Amino acid sequence: MRASAGAITACICLTFILPLTFRALSDLGVMLIKWWPTEAGQRILDLVPATRYLAPLPGLGWFAVCTLVALIGAISRVSRRDA
Repeated sequence: MRASAGAITACICLTFILPLTFRALSDLGVMLIKWWPTEAGQRILDLVPATRYLAPLPGLGWFAVCTLVALIGAISRVSRRDA
């Protein structure tokens, strides 16, 4: 995005608002929350693992993989556009 306000709004929606809308859905929402990267990575902070989420280490691993994919995508886009 070219506008920084739009990019910030998109990031906030993807990080905070979209998982809240997943909770309003029934079984599909539970599955989406389980594999959503920010929710999966947050499981490493749980003292008692919940059964409906990923376990702490696989959740952290999934978060790291998603972060790496996003970082590679961002680097490739910046290198192509700002060359």
